[in-house]
Amino acid sequence: MGFTSSDSTYSDIRIEEPEPGITVLTLTRPERMNAVRFETHDQIADAVGSLRTRALVITGEGRGFCAGDDVVDIFNNGEGDGVDMGADPALDSTSRLLLSRDYPIIAAVNGPAVGYGMGLALMADLRVAARTAKFAELYIRRGQAADATGFGRLWQLIGRERATWMLLTGEMITAEQAAEWGLVLEVVPEGQALERALQVARTVAGQPPLVVEASKQAMRRVSDPDWERFGDWLGPVHARLFRTEDHREAVRAYLERRDPAYQGR
Repeated sequence: MGFTSSDSTYSDIRIEEPEPGITVLTLTRPERMNAVRFETHDQIADAVGSLRTRALVITGEGRGFCAGDDVVDIFNNGEGDGVDMGADPALDSTSRLLLSRDYPIIAAVNGPAVGYGMGLALMADLRVAARTAKFAELYIRRGQAADATGFGRLWQLIGRERATWMLLTGEMITAEQAAEWGLVLEVVPEGQALERALQVARTVAGQPPLVVEASKQAMRRVSDPDWERFGDWLGPVHARLFRTEDHREAVRAYLERRDPAYQGR
């Protein structure tokens, strides 16, 4: 596939334009299954904030789409006082930008999309999954609540019952289950998610641009919550949960490969 890379110094992502009007954003930390750290969030926000395109495809390098927040970098191995979200925590800049774009976003889910990785997939308008893809809202297993799209979009796609089950258990589902439940557009053989996502991007990018923009704006008005207002509520919830002993215990138990012992504090 003959991609043209943009001139950038990003360490955690790669921006490419396989053809005019279509952009591919690839997470490039395959050794960590593309888990995101603070730098990753900043780089995605910077790239998306300046991007001019007709369609954006998001994918991951290697075997994973995105394994969520990096336990070492973001969760600090479960040590200290938790993540510092500042004095006025709100919707993160990456979510703010991706959820407000007027061009279509397609996720090429080539492998596990869990925690923040699932949130990133939910920020897309359409999802194509390889058979190797898996999905989970793992936040609860790290002593934390899901991100905004976990609450604001998941139930729209798969229904309240199944969304509640995923949010309150952190259980993993397969690509086939995701398709059956309506979480993904279609499932393709291993290694073909990006190719199929580009076909989808090409189709939607070929439609009248002003109609595409108006359609995305209309869908946000009729189906999405007020993301900023919701983020103003959810941000402080995340900040409080990061300071709990249960969050620290969840992270330590994960790293030590043992069952956690929650105390409700």
